[in-house]
Amino acid sequence: MNLIVDIGNSFWKIALFDQNKIVKRAEIPDADKAFIQDFLEDIVPAAIGFSSVRDSYESEKALFNNFGPVYTISASDPLPVSLHYKTPLTLGTDRISGAVFGKRKFPETNLLVITLGTCITCDILTDEGVFMGGTISPGPQMRLTAMHEYTGKLPELEFTDEVLLPGVSTDSCMHSGAWYGVLAEVEYYIAYYKQQYPDLHVIVSGGFAPSFEKKIKYPIFAQKDIVLKGLNEILNYQLGHIEK
Repeated sequence: MNLIVDIGNSFWKIALFDQNKIVKRAEIPDADKAFIQDFLEDIVPAAIGFSSVRDSYESEKALFNNFGPVYTISASDPLPVSLHYKTPLTLGTDRISGAVFGKRKFPETNLLVITLGTCITCDILTDEGVFMGGTISPGPQMRLTAMHEYTGKLPELEFTDEVLLPGVSTDSCMHSGAWYGVLAEVEYYIAYYKQQYPDLHVIVSGGFAPSFEKKIKYPIFAQKDIVLKGLNEILNYQLGHIEK
């Protein structure tokens, strides 16, 4: 079994894989050795794949040293996709792993991989397995938080998908602006890339995906945990290269 650890902007996501299947999963604000031991119980992972979006993560990575061999996953390691990206060292493994998952799920297909999380990422992977790049923009909650923090009177709100259009109060106007703004942005990108890739498949994932996936007017494939699944694919790919 593999253990995959993904430290994102807001949460740690930890999953235990039996081949390509998640058999146990947790999403927590933070982790320590006691939590890891309880999570694993008596299981000793064959390999631990570690990924983080944070600049400094050595202390977090060290938590796993006694539980199995730890492999840091980054854009500079062997990957099952090619990168057509000018700054690969700044490319987050969350974006790469989403593309890698898409490549396994829909091989030899042009893909738009959309993740709706703290940020929104929309990335293109060609049918030849080339990661072309894409876009990064504020996620739904970040939009609401920014409106509060960068103005003098707008309130601090939590995201909701129960919105009115038009909004009839300041709160409902903000909620509506955040929700429909994300929807319009996502649909624009899908329409734009479909002009370039008529056979385009669209994958949508991320913590906020359930709020939008049924409202997107284009056919999409909604899938949970594409980052964790893609990271497991990358780890297996790298282990195969080490064995060779």
